[in-house]
Amino acid sequence: SPAGQGGGPATLLLLIAILASGAAQEVSVTLESLLEEGWFKETDGYRMLLEAIRAEDPNVPGVTLTPADLDAALARVEIGESELNWVAKYASPLSQKRQRARVRSVRHVLLSKARLKRGAEFAEAHAALLARVSETYDVAVEDLLGMLNAESNFGTVQGSFTVANVFISQLAYLEAGERSARARGDYRQRGALSATENAPRIERRRRYAVENMSAILRYAKKFEQDPFSFKGSWAGAIGYTQFMPASLRWAKDGDGDGHVDLSTVPDAVASTAFYLVEHGYRRGDKKARRAAFKAYNPNSEYVAAIDDYATRFKARRGGSRTP
Repeated sequence: SPAGQGGGPATLLLLIAILASGAAQEVSVTLESLLEEGWFKETDGYRMLLEAIRAEDPNVPGVTLTPADLDAALARVEIGESELNWVAKYASPLSQKRQRARVRSVRHVLLSKARLKRGAEFAEAHAALLARVSETYDVAVEDLLGMLNAESNFGTVQGSFTVANVFISQLAYLEAGERSARARGDYRQRGALSATENAPRIERRRRYAVENMSAILRYAKKFEQDPFSFKGSWAGAIGYTQFMPASLRWAKDGDGDGHVDLSTVPDAVASTAFYLVEHGYRRGDKKARRAAFKAYNPNSEYVAAIDDYATRFKARRGGSRTP
């Protein structure tokens, strides 16, 4: 049942509640219908995005967009049950608790013998590339492998979401998702954030969605690509090391073919190394290394998992401990 039928925020609230309960089977909506109804253009999310489109974007400098460019893109957006489910989960005040528990639960998997073996196989298959990138940027191979392991299990889990749809779904539905969580009683659950604590999270996510959607549209225009060709995770992250679109200014052409494709190993590895160096990475400096990992993802368990993987991988290969 399309959300556009009978439209407006009340319908969206009901839709989010159904999705959160797991009752929905097939749900999809296009932004074209929402634009026709008019309510989406009255939201803060749309106004924030329009303001970003009109301004200069430091992530993709020198590319001018117009409101017409934005509306043309919005008319192509398709949001399905998967996107809405992720929005509903994120909007809940229990989201942070669940995410931390998940990261803790998978850390032993990230550091398992199977993952170390997969890293060794990846390193062997791409030995020349890794050596070249390591020398060019002075980034340890084991640190790059730690990133590849944590982000996508060496490229095996990159995501199949259309990232433009992901960010628009957040702008359109986060508020309704929060109201649904409130009605469901999530704020009364143990470990839940208070409404005062949850509100800034949702606002940050909306601004994050604006920043990344603006970057997608500008990057696509600059390089004459379809903005809807970018595939990634539920959060909108792209490629082997799950780059966010707003981070594409640090992307590098690692294979010399004239364009950047983060779903390829050479471009992903070179881009990751460059990003780390640009964020203060210094080989042999534990504090600087971990600070660069944290710039990529601020989760402390994530940072520790990369560091520990690098240490274990190097020890397994007969090297000394990474500082």
